[in-house]
Amino acid sequence: MKVSSGRFTAKRNRMPRSVQVLAPAIGLSNFGDGLAITALLLDLHDRKVGGAAIAAVFLAMSVPNVVLVGLAGRVADRLAIRGVLLSAGTALIFVCVTMAYVEQTVLVIALLAMLAGIMALAVPATMKAVADASPADLLSRAQARMAMMGSMGFLLGPAAGGVLMEALGLRTVLLVDAVTFLALPLAALFLPGRTDKVGAAPTSGPGGNLPRSGLLPGLRAIAAFPVLMRVIGLGVVLTIGLQVTNVVEIFFIRDDLGGGAVAFGVLTMAWSFGQIVGAWAAGNFLAKRSPAPTAFLSTFVMAVLTISVVAIDDLWVLFVLLILNGLAYGGFGVARQTLLAKSISTEVRGSAFAAHVALLNVATTAALLLGGAGLTLIAPRTVFGIVGAITLLSVLTIQPWKWSLPGGANGLLKPGVEVGRTPGLDDDDVQEGR
Repeated sequence: MKVSSGRFTAKRNRMPRSVQVLAPAIGLSNFGDGLAITALLLDLHDRKVGGAAIAAVFLAMSVPNVVLVGLAGRVADRLAIRGVLLSAGTALIFVCVTMAYVEQTVLVIALLAMLAGIMALAVPATMKAVADASPADLLSRAQARMAMMGSMGFLLGPAAGGVLMEALGLRTVLLVDAVTFLALPLAALFLPGRTDKVGAAPTSGPGGNLPRSGLLPGLRAIAAFPVLMRVIGLGVVLTIGLQVTNVVEIFFIRDDLGGGAVAFGVLTMAWSFGQIVGAWAAGNFLAKRSPAPTAFLSTFVMAVLTISVVAIDDLWVLFVLLILNGLAYGGFGVARQTLLAKSISTEVRGSAFAAHVALLNVATTAALLLGGAGLTLIAPRTVFGIVGAITLLSVLTIQPWKWSLPGGANGLLKPGVEVGRTPGLDDDDVQEGR
């Protein structure tokens, strides 16, 4: 009996096959995106098209995620992930190859918006597939693996994009990007069948009708859980703060601290490295713990670290602060995604993921505008102080210590669930205190 129990535990603790397939596929496609965006920005700079075109690139990457949020939720909730990846991957390859042979700036940006729109439909479906396939004890680790692979792609992509752009030119870089998108349809071929509940058809609601999906159902699903809503609100605050500081960071490093181009690149990579390590650590830490306190604590740490930038005058101190900041943000991201996946029922999970992505993209767009305007009025060092203070005020305002339930619960209440129970755990888990 002991041997059988051990075998069952080992099998249960093995990462679901869908996560093993989807994580590297997302990482590779993010790598392609990173190198393509970097090369495109360098090419536009060399053409001397002006700041408006650069701003249009960032808008093209974020606006489709907001515009298509309703459709993205319906796709994620109602279509099988295998079909979504096959269709999206094929379309991405076609659009990317077309972009490689287009010369006009307007057409390039329009095709970039198409790429972002296709990804806006595919990403929530992928996130839902990972959440649906992962048991409660592996959910945080699955989210961590997805975050790590995605971040690693964005970390390595820009560096490779700069090198390839210098050596081979924009067209070759975009063709390489098209090749990386092959990972999506190939991943679809290796996904488990319907017996593993990945991409299964949605269950019908009362009267045989499919549950409602889209932007409003997704937002309502999030708003039904006070702690989840507060954690996502903190995520929006962090996104705005990070984007604003990203705008002024180069001026702070080059002008205030006297760092060169190499120092800027190393410091940027330090934050990304910290984020990857933080995601890995959070995935293991949250396997049997509540994600909400980790999200609140991570936000508090990031606020303090950001405020601390005001007082530094040394690049090495900034290097340490950025690594610690990245660690905290990596932990926050995994905690937030785990809480979101545990809180929302599978019928509207895709819509909730899509609505969340849309909120973050609205925040990103607003932050880019704020960062550009703020730089003309406020010194970079002061911007860090303001961002840190607002983040700290946000954490203190929601009073997270009042929202954690005793006994290691998730800190949220579902309709019909008693206080003290942890949604997502079975009765045996609750009785054994896991």
